[in-house]
Amino acid sequence: MICEKVWNGSGRPRPPELPTARRDNITVGPGETLIVYPTNWVDLNGSVVVIEGETSPGPVLNLEAMEEGGRAHIFWDEPADDGGWPILEYNVFRGSSPDNLTLIGTVSERSFTDDSVERGATYYYSVRAMNVLGEGRMAPAVELTIPDLTAPSAPRNMTLRLNGTAVVIRWEPPADDGGSGITGYVVLRGMSQNDLSDIAETGTVLSYTDSGLAYNTTYYYAVVAVNDMGRSALSEIVSVHVPEEQVEPPPPVGDGEEGNGTPWLLFIMIAVVVLVLLVLLFVYLSRTGEEGEPAPPLEDGEGPPPPGEEDTEEDEGPGPPEEEEPEEEGMEEEIGEGPGEEEEGMEEEEGPAPPDEEELREEMGEEEKEPEEESPKEDTGEGEIES
Repeated sequence: MICEKVWNGSGRPRPPELPTARRDNITVGPGETLIVYPTNWVDLNGSVVVIEGETSPGPVLNLEAMEEGGRAHIFWDEPADDGGWPILEYNVFRGSSPDNLTLIGTVSERSFTDDSVERGATYYYSVRAMNVLGEGRMAPAVELTIPDLTAPSAPRNMTLRLNGTAVVIRWEPPADDGGSGITGYVVLRGMSQNDLSDIAETGTVLSYTDSGLAYNTTYYYAVVAVNDMGRSALSEIVSVHVPEEQVEPPPPVGDGEEGNGTPWLLFIMIAVVVLVLLVLLFVYLSRTGEEGEPAPPLEDGEGPPPPGEEDTEEDEGPGPPEEEEPEEEGMEEEIGEGPGEEEEGMEEEEGPAPPDEEELREEMGEEEKEPEEESPKEDTGEGEIES
């Protein structure tokens, strides 16, 4: 069996995968070394095992190195030849040139992260696989340059969309993130291109809505990107003008059906026409009343005669045989039979009558005065008034 030096108390202990063989009467004490040479040996099942040739691992495959966030990440695959023994671990080397490599770490996985790199520096990396027989051959070194971190470039393709008194701002990420990821965006606004100030931080969201803007005002907007190194330059400055407020006219008053609204002007015209008609009617009625004035109010107890008695009284009275007096004139004659004061008051209220009617009344009054004074009708009327 081929084996490394057995642990002598000062080195690294052998892993548990180290095979054992029966060796009678051999004792290895502290500080002693046992060297074993290739030979046949028996495994745990009693089978004879023959080990031939070199048993250290071959070089690892697909070695790669990449930078992310200011750190170096190295990846690889297992070697095609493990030397007949399981791969226990991997040694990682780094240097400023392929011929000057130094061990920087040992891992059991097939990846390694180097946090001790500097910005702007170039490094070379290689890896060796290990089994129980030792290190395998070193893989060809790979080169990696750690870039300097900078602030990102400005956001691109900024657009504005006005909606009433609100504006929606949209943009695209910068073409260069400065060597690290974008951590956020800041929106700026101002009343002029030279007077912009921060109004919002959107995180990694690529849009923002600015509401509550004033009417008839122009606003200017820009956006900056942010990473670990700071802010980018301003994006292109875009302006938007909020127009004056549009006051909508009141909706027309409809007649119950949609689309049949009646303008207010038509209602006003109708009202004016109705008012004019009412005024004309009032004037007409006033003139009609002046031409034929109604009889003055009667005294208590005299009321107008019943419908059946008008003809009877006219027949009994000694009126002129050639014509009949109208009902109103008969009532005026009866009123005139009272005391002189009432007759004068009534005549004043009635106003001057046409000349023909006054002459007719005087003639009728002279003819009827004597018979009416002799009749007992006056006493009856006074008695009714007293009662």
